[in-house]
Amino acid sequence: MTEIRKKWVDSTGPALEAYFTVEAALVLPIVFACYLFVALIMCFIYERCVLEQNACRLSVWMEYVDGYEKLSGEMSGESKTELTEQDLCTYLLQCLEEEEKQQEAERAAAKGEEIERKKREKRERLEKDPTYNFCSKISRWMDKFYLDPIIGLIPGGVGDIVSLTLTVPFIYVAATKIKSIPLTLAIIYNSLVDMLIGAIPVLGDIIDIFNKNHKKNYKLLTGFIEDDKEIKHEVNKKAIFCGIAIAILIFLICLVLKFVGELIGYVWEYFTGLF
Repeated sequence: MTEIRKKWVDSTGPALEAYFTVEAALVLPIVFACYLFVALIMCFIYERCVLEQNACRLSVWMEYVDGYEKLSGEMSGESKTELTEQDLCTYLLQCLEEEEKQQEAERAAAKGEEIERKKREKRERLEKDPTYNFCSKISRWMDKFYLDPIIGLIPGGVGDIVSLTLTVPFIYVAATKIKSIPLTLAIIYNSLVDMLIGAIPVLGDIIDIFNKNHKKNYKLLTGFIEDDKEIKHEVNKKAIFCGIAIAILIFLICLVLKFVGELIGYVWEYFTGLF
């Protein structure tokens, strides 16, 4: 047997000798088994694809038959004999379009419910926020009980500074909780207008009774929390105006405070000179 193998190797050449090693005898069955396994998987996948394709065809055919029966039932007399395949195809396409529209409407409704749920959760979270509740108390006490104009009577601009300080919680809620730049600018604008009015001696305190700055700011916060379309549209539309007006108001407030300070100093020197 060894002589026969030796003659076979000598006749075929040394390159073929590698195929008669022990390693080749062990590896080749494993390779053939892998090829066979892959082939079986591909056959299984092919059969599955064929079954799914047949199921789809059957589903379309059933809809086609249902459409035929429904369309045939709607027709009577001589018109039933005029039923064509084109009519059935048209009817089937209409059914598919109606089904797609219904699914799209359901998706839109589900999306709307999800948006409303998020808004409701955000509103409930903000209503439980202590800073927002503090804003509600400030609005009630400062404007409903007229504490804002009373505090504004404190001379030297101290009352106006205290009133302006109480608008900080409103700005904090608008900037960090609601996260709206136009709303933040609107609240700052209202507060600066109130401070400019309050800086005018006597007359400003009278006007401040009807201005009710804190009530306005609280109404804006509530409008954004409750998703009031009108308030949000109005605030967003005036965002650029508020940004420009804030810079102008700061300049005017500085001029008014300077004028009031000089006026108070002049009056003080006048009365002290009399004594």
